[in-house]
Amino acid sequence: MVGEVAKPRITEPIAKVEANVLKYELVAYDAAGNVFSSQSYLASFFDVHGNEREQVHFTRYIQLPEKLRIAGTKIQLRVGRTVLDEIIMSQYSPEVRVTAPLGGERWNIGTRAKISWVGNDRDSKELQYTVQYSPDGGILWIPLASGIKGTAGTEMSLLVDPARIPGTGRAGGFVRVLASDGFNTGEGKNEKPFWVESKAPKVYIDSPASGQTFGTRDIIPLKGHGFDLEDGELPDSALSWDFENGHLGTGSSIDVVRIGPGDHVITLTGTDSNGMKGIARIKIRVLIEEIVPALVQAPTVRAGAGLGVRANIEPSSIGSGESAVLHAIVYNAGNEPAEEVKLTVGLPPELKLLGEIPIIWKVIPPGEAVEAEFEVTGKEIGLYEIGLEASSANLRPGVASVFFGVEKEAPVIRPEETTTTPPKETTTTSPEKTTTPETSPEETEKETETEAPIPGFEVVPVLLAIPFLLWLRKRRHRR
Repeated sequence: MVGEVAKPRITEPIAKVEANVLKYELVAYDAAGNVFSSQSYLASFFDVHGNEREQVHFTRYIQLPEKLRIAGTKIQLRVGRTVLDEIIMSQYSPEVRVTAPLGGERWNIGTRAKISWVGNDRDSKELQYTVQYSPDGGILWIPLASGIKGTAGTEMSLLVDPARIPGTGRAGGFVRVLASDGFNTGEGKNEKPFWVESKAPKVYIDSPASGQTFGTRDIIPLKGHGFDLEDGELPDSALSWDFENGHLGTGSSIDVVRIGPGDHVITLTGTDSNGMKGIARIKIRVLIEEIVPALVQAPTVRAGAGLGVRANIEPSSIGSGESAVLHAIVYNAGNEPAEEVKLTVGLPPELKLLGEIPIIWKVIPPGEAVEAEFEVTGKEIGLYEIGLEASSANLRPGVASVFFGVEKEAPVIRPEETTTTPPKETTTTSPEKTTTPETSPEETEKETETEAPIPGFEVVPVLLAIPFLLWLRKRRHRR
């Protein structure tokens, strides 16, 4: 039994369990007036916030034996000896005829669909209706509305938003209307199926929040989920994570590392069994946590093997107006000669490059490398990113970047630790001439890694990283 009770207006004295809490009782009688069931429950007229209410909703179940399902059986709602309401079982059950949909209709997103019906009862005037919908030919029934009150013989209607219900399968959709007179229940449904448009899944990124900031060394946990009106909760295999530079992983939860500094758009795509897709996006920012002197970033070689680039700059921080040496190694990681190889260097406008750009090599054989050096100078104080790209006519390009700081004064050298280093030989390469070093890429890499910064330098760039972060956001050169 489902219903509502109002705070009773009772003149006789009754016992309250506590302030504003009353003890109610449901009593069932057979046709001869004998009690066969009795239930009591407490009703509080306070809501969860402590506010007083005049009505409360209740649900109670009473088992009615088959032999008592006859006219004259009744149920009373009582407080003490006062009868608040009663329902008496009538002889006839309600009948329902669905007048819309009749079958063959198509319910599309952006429209409002109408369900209409007429209920009749030979011995009851007031009826209460429940409307249900089945997207699979009558196997699963989904409630659309309940507690709709109407008078027998009057046409009733309900408007439905097709965007909020599951699309129909091959068997089509059906509507069922249940009518109750309080005891007896009757039902009716449409005879032929109608069709409801399928929907793409809804996808949500639970974490991180859009706009969140991470460091380059941080692990970025990505969590999300998707729900489809037809399929329910999407499985991990249906969830795919991507960002502007490629695929990140699959599943409701993945960890991402080293996606590089800068602003990134993270996309979660959910795909349902019909191939329909839902998308959610967030933006995150990755900041450089520290600067290391003579920073060497591993080359990026795209799938399919092609060119690679390694780069470092010495020193990694200079005084305003001074210069540093940018050293680059371009190598062929492919299985065929790289033709018309071009090395370009991208700098922010605050820096100046002293050297010939771009540098072009006609051919770099497989497994071999070439080198180039440039002088970089700048006067405006800041922290900058320098990008390098090696491209060719027939192989995939490779890229690398280094970070470079300009300070008010050059880093301080401690007198007791002052050392000198022999001048480095500069290799000049003509645009038309192919240069093939005698050392292999592995040997060159070892040499680059063992070259230490000048002893005695204080690691001033590390201390300058924090105040320069905001500068970097505005000044960083984007490749």
